[in-house]
Amino acid sequence: MILCSCTKMKSCEVRDTVRAALVEERWTVITPGRLFHATGRQMNCGFCAALVNKTIAEEIDRLRPEGPKP
Repeated sequence: MILCSCTKMKSCEVRDTVRAALVEERWTVITPGRLFHATGRQMNCGFCAALVNKTIAEEIDRLRPEGPKP
């Protein structure tokens, strides 16, 4: 599923990038800005930010369910 129509970023790319970041540092903070930077993209209009944030959060919850909840 395409999450960002400006950059054609797909949900699978978000999940893969989150997974890679957590392998590198389990408790790292992953923001949309960091995610776009890691994939070599730049957020344009920002319309996708909420959906990208939601996808990041879902993947983090899936990969580290024992983690602290805000």
